[in-house]
Amino acid sequence: MSNFLDAINNICSNPVIELKQHLSGLNRMNDKGKNLEIYIQDVFSNSINERQNIIRDQNILDTFSYLGNQNNPPDMM
Repeated sequence: MSNFLDAINNICSNPVIELKQHLSGLNRMNDKGKNLEIYIQDVFSNSINERQNIIRDQNILDTFSYLGNQNNPPDMM
């Protein structure tokens, strides 16, 4: 799913009150942004409630053509 309206519907259908904590580096600001980035990836790839990382990762790869990296925006396309 890469449609913006489907993503909004997915947010309404699966409300998330608190983002999960993902610590990946020494930069706190990047860590805070990473939590939101993972949530947005899950919203657009319809994998909010997916427990298996392999299926979640495949959904994300099927949805986005470029995931980006830490130093080169945009993060997702």
